[in-house]
Amino acid sequence: MGKDDLLDAFSEFGFNVLMEKGKKLHNEMELRKRIKDFVEKEFNAKFENLPLDYEIDFEGLNDYLNNVFMTDIYAYFFKIEKEDREKAYSTIISKSLFYSKAKNNELIVTFIDNLLNLISTFKSKDFTEENILLGNLQATDIINSINSSIKQVDKSTSQEIQKLRDELTQYLPGLDFKNIVSIIDGYIHKGEFDAVKNIEKIVSNNDLSIYINVCFLWYFYEEKNIERYLNEIKKIKEDIVKNASLAFIAILYLDRDKEIKKLIDIATDGNLIYILNILLEKNYELLYQTVSTKEGENNIIKFEVKYSSCEYQYLQKQIIFRCIEKEVGILNLSEVLQEIFPVSDFEYRFKYLIRKAKELYSRGNQYHTEELQEIYKELLGLKIIYYNCADVLCKTYLVEMFSLAQVINNEIAVYEYDQLSESLKSDIEIKSLYYEGILNNGKCCIDKFELLDFATENQQFVLLNMVFTKYIFSIEELNNYWDEHLYLLRKNIIAVHIYYDCFKGKKSNKEIKINISKCNNEYNNQLEFYLIILKLQMDEVLVNEVCKKLVSGEMKFIQVYGLQEFSYLCINSGFHQAVRPVLEKYSYVPIIDIILCKVIFDYYEEERDILLTKVVNLLENGYNDSDIYEIKAMILQSKGYQLEAIKNFKYAFSLNPNKYNTILNLLYLSIHNNRNLDLAILESAKQFNDTQMLYMIAGAYDYLGDKQNQRRYITKSLLTSDEYVKEVYNAYLMAVLLQPNSKNTDDPERVDDTSTVFLKYGNENRIISFYNDENMLPGSRSKFADAEHYFVRSQAGVKLLRKKKDDKVNLDGKEYVVDNILQTDKFLFQYCLRKLDEMKGIIAGHLGQDGDMSELVSILKTYTPSDRTENNLIALYSEPRDGIPISFYSISGMFRCLSDTIEYLLLNESVTIWNTYLKADIEIEDRPIVVTYSASLMLYLLGVPIDKLTVLKDIYVESVTSNSNRHDYEAKIEYYNKDDVTSIFQQEDKLYRNEVSEDVKEKELQKALDIYEYIYALNNIESASEPIKEIGISIEDMRKMLGDCDYYAMCLVEEEKAYLVTEDIFLIKSVEFMNLGIEAISIFTLITQLDLNLENLLNIIENAIKYRFQNPWHICVIKYISEKYSCIVDEEKRKQIIKRLLELMIPNIQDEKYIELVKNDINALFILVYNKELVINADIENAIQRVVYYYNQNIVRATLRSLFVIDGDDNLH
Repeated sequence: MGKDDLLDAFSEFGFNVLMEKGKKLHNEMELRKRIKDFVEKEFNAKFENLPLDYEIDFEGLNDYLNNVFMTDIYAYFFKIEKEDREKAYSTIISKSLFYSKAKNNELIVTFIDNLLNLISTFKSKDFTEENILLGNLQATDIINSINSSIKQVDKSTSQEIQKLRDELTQYLPGLDFKNIVSIIDGYIHKGEFDAVKNIEKIVSNNDLSIYINVCFLWYFYEEKNIERYLNEIKKIKEDIVKNASLAFIAILYLDRDKEIKKLIDIATDGNLIYILNILLEKNYELLYQTVSTKEGENNIIKFEVKYSSCEYQYLQKQIIFRCIEKEVGILNLSEVLQEIFPVSDFEYRFKYLIRKAKELYSRGNQYHTEELQEIYKELLGLKIIYYNCADVLCKTYLVEMFSLAQVINNEIAVYEYDQLSESLKSDIEIKSLYYEGILNNGKCCIDKFELLDFATENQQFVLLNMVFTKYIFSIEELNNYWDEHLYLLRKNIIAVHIYYDCFKGKKSNKEIKINISKCNNEYNNQLEFYLIILKLQMDEVLVNEVCKKLVSGEMKFIQVYGLQEFSYLCINSGFHQAVRPVLEKYSYVPIIDIILCKVIFDYYEEERDILLTKVVNLLENGYNDSDIYEIKAMILQSKGYQLEAIKNFKYAFSLNPNKYNTILNLLYLSIHNNRNLDLAILESAKQFNDTQMLYMIAGAYDYLGDKQNQRRYITKSLLTSDEYVKEVYNAYLMAVLLQPNSKNTDDPERVDDTSTVFLKYGNENRIISFYNDENMLPGSRSKFADAEHYFVRSQAGVKLLRKKKDDKVNLDGKEYVVDNILQTDKFLFQYCLRKLDEMKGIIAGHLGQDGDMSELVSILKTYTPSDRTENNLIALYSEPRDGIPISFYSISGMFRCLSDTIEYLLLNESVTIWNTYLKADIEIEDRPIVVTYSASLMLYLLGVPIDKLTVLKDIYVESVTSNSNRHDYEAKIEYYNKDDVTSIFQQEDKLYRNEVSEDVKEKELQKALDIYEYIYALNNIESASEPIKEIGISIEDMRKMLGDCDYYAMCLVEEEKAYLVTEDIFLIKSVEFMNLGIEAISIFTLITQLDLNLENLLNIIENAIKYRFQNPWHICVIKYISEKYSCIVDEEKRKQIIKRLLELMIPNIQDEKYIELVKNDINALFILVYNKELVINADIENAIQRVVYYYNQNIVRATLRSLFVIDGDDNLH
């Protein structure tokens, strides 16, 4: 805001303050000019050096100064008593600080002081006290003139009151009821009821007394029956007072046409009748209208208010507030409020914030914490205003603040209570909220019986519930209390719930039901009552009856939480069909809609497509709820969209990090999709102690390569499994088999910290297992496999440690004999193996009599890959049907990991690496590059330097590739880092055993490390979503067909609009078939983007020929060689390059099929050169021509010297 704007604003402000006084001395134009001139003259001295633009919200401050709170400044200038003026000044400063959002409090105080001083100076120059008194014909000034006496009316005698009335009578010629009603309205809305009563005594007018009585009835909601109001109002003679009364009480009946008609019948003011008819006929467009404007591509909806009468603006504002709330919803009302109500109308802001908080809370989701915190902060900003209001308004504010504070676990009630006035502190509702606050924060030092007496005496049932919840009561104390206070059960349904909670588990359901059933008449159609009855005894007939009444509307509920609990009770009891119509009826309540969504997902699979649309709409409408994200994730997961499912489960986790199903699914999906595992999710999973979650935690640690924790949690999962769980038993077997010391199976001679002890006492057998890791145990004393499981430092452990077989030990008063000692691992292993065999959970091969192994051999043959299977798969790649070889992933099933697959293909002399379909000569744009796992392995085996790759901008592997690389490395280390490394294979229907030598182990371990470090050096990115568009194949089938590494690499390519580097023809053709618009390039195209010298490049080409790549002579390779060759000045070096090139183009390989492929590639290059489609260096062109001539003459390589002039040193001339 510039200087001119400030001058105009201050001049207008000064005029608004002084116009009622000054217009009696000057005409309006003259007064405006005098004020403007004076402000311009004084401005520089007072305001020029204040950095207002940066420190305050002047618009907010200006709105305050010129609107509802003008009376504050007016009081400051024209009230007579010093005390009143001081109070007015304090109010001005506090409100100015709030509305200006000042960063610097001292600055705003200076600003306001200067402004008041400016107006005061002008007033003192232009107005004398005599002139002010003469011009004081308004009722406001009359009241202000005797305001000091008004405060003492309560203490005054009848004679003194008569004197005040006489003083007021002096001004009656200028006093009308309109002005007095206006003053009374102002006091009532500010909560200054004492002042209203004093005015009533002074004015002593029957009409005004009735009006004030009606206002009080309205304000305190003491009367709901409109007839009581109307009977009073009909006694009023003055139309102004009568209509004001009607306008006041109309606010109570905004949605009740019958009552509004009765008000119209009595009203006499045309403006009021007009407004009430608008209300009756719902013609709200006469009060406000929506205006749609275009801002860029967005349609902006704004509201324009048109007040029909300034006398009844308060009624009109209430109507507009209610209507727009219905139109846009309470959660979207904030910006609209700022448009239609001045910022100084804090009443509407307060109403909006409270109703928004209640709406968020009513959604039944405690995870709106951040939004509720913001509302709380805004309400706290209104504190300074409400603390300066009368107690009745302050109480309203405090009750809402304290209630909200409890929802967000804020302790304001605790530390604010002592600052309140005695009248507020003694208020039952506020005191109860204070007690609830100190109970919530655990700092209550008040005796439980004192709190119990307070809550009981004042029937504060929420507090009563908290007392019984927070304190421990003996059954005797509970019986004594309820024997004396059973009458409470009929007072409030909360008492029924408290009674049930008090005795649940302490008395039989039958006993509890006796007293509760006696309240049937009081709560005949109240859901919360029948909820307790059904908890005590589930009854299908009653469930159906309650559901029907809920649908018809006969049965009501107090809060949506009751309906929520009832719905879950029905669903968990198998009555989802009965409750579905109820959920559909109340689905406009988001928390109920969520339950409906869950029911549809769980029981109506055919409706999941519609459900997904419904869930997406809920999220788009701002319902940011963990349950909704979870349902969306489960639907996507069921459709195969694993990445989208993970993304939505993560959203759900961020909103509620303690939800079992969300955590379990995130762990499962992350592991089974090779995603990066969020450790925060893993830590959150540890709060649960059941078999399934512990199994998943063990799997997560195994996935991360942490074998110690994997072993710890799979043991814990096993020990918690009450029933046979095949996956857990198998996982435990593998954990034991793969541990480094798994061969050490000797039973200990003495009991140690990992022993299982078999004890005997007569005919009693007892088994005790010990653990040296307390985290393996689900509890201090677990039972599993007919054994007791203890941490070794337990009492039983101390007594049994170091004991040998046949030793005696006293446990639990009995003298046991140690019958046997096993390793605990061995004991559990044998148990799991035995159980799996019993339950057909493993393939078991048994030795026959006399050591017959035929059954075992037969089973091994069935499950050992044969050379026939291997040869068939290799044939499908090397001699592809329809010209398309099968994918590397399809072959990888024969091998331990993909790196072994790629190495096998490259080293197998009968296999050619096909790349016919890859684009060999494209101009690489400035786009990211994603390298598949197989391509990165090939780059390593070809000898491409990793430091040349990593300097490229935006070259990545997908995180599945990075994770698979780590898992393959760990698997190889685990496999080769053993004394005995053997494998079984089948060849020509015979089983063979292969034992790996130490030399091979060392080489394999080193190679595994080299590959791991090579791929690890490449940046990895995690793809976030699948290709959702229609692609002619399901997502799940696509993943199964391509394998996770290639599938997720493809997803990342589509996300990043990147190039896909691969030599897998099947992958490329699949991408083309699915029409995903993905552009693939060969590894040779990538190599030519690196800053390699010719020696390095030719070494890579030599390796490519050795590994039989179909087309190592890509156009891009030849162009790269030509460009680098042209830069060589040394003639000798140029000759060496040509010689090497010729040797590579005519390779010394005894494989006619492969030589034919090379010949075809060189011929294709020659045609491009001949047709001038490929322009290269003349020496390179000449070399290609000679090689083509050589191949086409079908001359053996030994005659090369006769074609070219080569001297004795093999130099080309």
